[in-house]
Amino acid sequence: MASAATDRPLSVQIKLFTRDQEIAVPSAPLLVPTTLRRYGLSQVVNHLLETEKAIPLDFLIDGTFLRTSLDEYLTQNGLSSESVLTLEYARSILPPTHLASFEHDDWVSSVATISQSATEARKAGQFLPQGQSRILSGSYDGIARIWDLSGNILAEASGHTAAVKAVDWISQDRLLTASLDRTVRLWSYAEDEDHTTGTVTALAEYIGHKSAINTIAISPSTNQFITSSLDGTSLLWSTSPTKSPPAAPQVSSTITSRQSKKRKTTASNLIRLGPLSVLQQPTPTAIPQAISATIFHPKDPQFAYSTTWSHTILTHDLLTSQCIDTRTTSHPILSIVALPSLSLLACGSSARHITLHDPRADAHTVSQAILRGHTNSVSALAASPQSEFLMVSSSYDGFCRVWDVRAAGAQGSLYTIKREGGDAATAANAGGIKKVFDVKWSKEVGIVSGGEDKRVQVNSGVSVAGEGGELTASLGGGKL
Repeated sequence: MASAATDRPLSVQIKLFTRDQEIAVPSAPLLVPTTLRRYGLSQVVNHLLETEKAIPLDFLIDGTFLRTSLDEYLTQNGLSSESVLTLEYARSILPPTHLASFEHDDWVSSVATISQSATEARKAGQFLPQGQSRILSGSYDGIARIWDLSGNILAEASGHTAAVKAVDWISQDRLLTASLDRTVRLWSYAEDEDHTTGTVTALAEYIGHKSAINTIAISPSTNQFITSSLDGTSLLWSTSPTKSPPAAPQVSSTITSRQSKKRKTTASNLIRLGPLSVLQQPTPTAIPQAISATIFHPKDPQFAYSTTWSHTILTHDLLTSQCIDTRTTSHPILSIVALPSLSLLACGSSARHITLHDPRADAHTVSQAILRGHTNSVSALAASPQSEFLMVSSSYDGFCRVWDVRAAGAQGSLYTIKREGGDAATAANAGGIKKVFDVKWSKEVGIVSGGEDKRVQVNSGVSVAGEGGELTASLGGGKL
């Protein structure tokens, strides 16, 4: 008797669609051999596109990348060859590669990047050479460092009396650092003519939190930033000292200087500034719930989102400082990033997974999808600067993972980025774990992360198949 595989007809109907209009083909059903895999399906699409050079493609069925033949997929899912399969296709991507690691004296809590585009016209305050970038890192030794991509330290910002917990660039000549000492500092930055040395100068100190600060979010269009804290508050500030109120005297007196044996610090004689407003929580409680992260609305900076250890996502109206919406989740949330074109928020939880949420008031469900793969809390998230569907996460499990939100099934992440060299290798050999605390994704630099291994690590951003079949890397535009 013939087997079920040999009895199966050799063809199946498929419908092809893509969200990339540059490579779209007609949506009419096609009859194709069931033996086709990704490569054969790519040939079909490229034939329809009549491309001179083949564009490598990936295919998704029901939110899962196709890694078998169509025949195997039908068999594994109990489907008949009479079924009509709907396949979404997208340009293939290559895994990120390790480029460099920069050593620190202590844990790296946070990272940020800034670049001078090779094509963008220079604006006021921009001094970096065309096509160059800088990395800003915050460390548990209380120092923020500015690096070039060759691993040279150009400048150090020292002044906090405890670990630096969050850092970010306002512009090429301005930056912010936030610390476990409950303060935020505004710094100016400049470089010499040959760009081998930088100078950092403290301009002001923002005071208002009563506990450690977790994150900083900056809105360049409004010259404002938001901090989140373990004290249960998110505070709105101005990046301009002249537009900021003075810090309340009773708040200023609670800040005490703690000398560290590891670093040289001096008593602060900076201008002390206060917040513009306190973003309200929906229901005041006797014990404030820690705010893990806050971000601005990606399209309207008059609104912001906060996440809490008490399983909630809060929407704030910054004009009134009121909380206008609360979404309750199943687990504490540690990190958040917006996916603007999809109208989604990605939230990293203490339960090791990432949930996709629709924050719009008329959304009928809280969670739209769940991404699984990490084995410990998800500490940070960053969206791809090149694809609306890609993002990267960092975790206390010691890894970063690259995700495609279109494949929010049981498949897991597309790629896993491990820590390279140094303490990470020693820990791996000993069966230990070095947590990754933060990650950022820059078009010019790539994927930048920092963690318990005392290193900033730079990986190339995933490479996307370009026009004409060339695979262009996100770092430096090189070809792979």
